[in-house]
This record gives sequence, C-alpha cells and structure tokens, in this order.
Amino acid sequence: MGYERIDTGIKELSRFFRHQGELTSIFWTGKEKAHLLEVRHMADTMFVFSIFALCGLIFCFHARLVSDFALVNMIIILSLLTILPVFGVFWRDVFHPILFKNQLWLNTRFDFSFYIMPRVFFKITTALLIVICSGINFLIWYAMRKRLLKSE
Repeated sequence: MGYERIDTGIKELSRFFRHQGELTSIFWTGKEKAHLLEVRHMADTMFVFSIFALCGLIFCFHARLVSDFALVNMIIILSLLTILPVFGVFWRDVFHPILFKNQLWLNTRFDFSFYIMPRVFFKITTALLIVICSGINFLIWYAMRKRLLKSE
C-alpha cells in the first residue's frame, strides 16, 4: 500500500473527524465515506451528551454523589474488559448490528479502511479507552473521597 498513501489517508481521516476536511482522496470508496460519516455523527452526538452530563454533574455537585458516580462508572467501564477475549464476535455480531441499520461497516480487501483500521486497531483502541476512562474515574473518585475525609 505504501507509507505515503497510508499517511495521507490517516491524516485525511483525522481531519475529517475534527471537522477540518472531507474524505476527498481516491482511496476511500463511497461505502466507506457513508459509514465514516455515520460514525462521525455518532461521535459528535456522544460529545454533546458528555457536555450535558458534565454540566449536570457540575450543577448538581455534591462530593459524595460525584464520588459514587465515579466508582460506579469505573466498575462499569472496567467490566468492558471482559469483551476483549471475544472482541471479534462482539464487534461483528453485537456492536455493529446494534448501532448500524445497514451493512456499510462491512469492509473487504478492496476497501482502504481494511488496511488502515484492522480489527486489532479497534481492539487496542477499545482497551486503551477503557484504561483511560477508568483512570479518570479513579482520579475523580480518589479526589472526592479525600475531600470527604477532610470535611469530616
């Protein structure tokens, strides 16, 4: 495939998800462009919901409540590690059919995304996100617990 082509595709994809450009190179098929547009819309929606959740948390701030939410979040997020051993089945038979009502996500050797985003990329990314989100929730839980202990 060549380093230059892959590098160009990754940079274009990054700009696309940051809303700083479109998928204009010839590497992307129409099917891939349509699917990635769906994914970008979902990411945008999750971002907006996370802002509302953060505002709700700030508005209703109480150290014990924040601590409890952080602990519950951490437990839920860490439980997602159980899917990693069966990630392929989960990715193909559960995750995509629930989120997408079409087959645009199915790629073949002829799709550019097949090469720059193999399933192992998503497995590692999922594991990394689980660890990062758990770490953030642990830090929030720890900070709130420390604050609660000081106030007692």
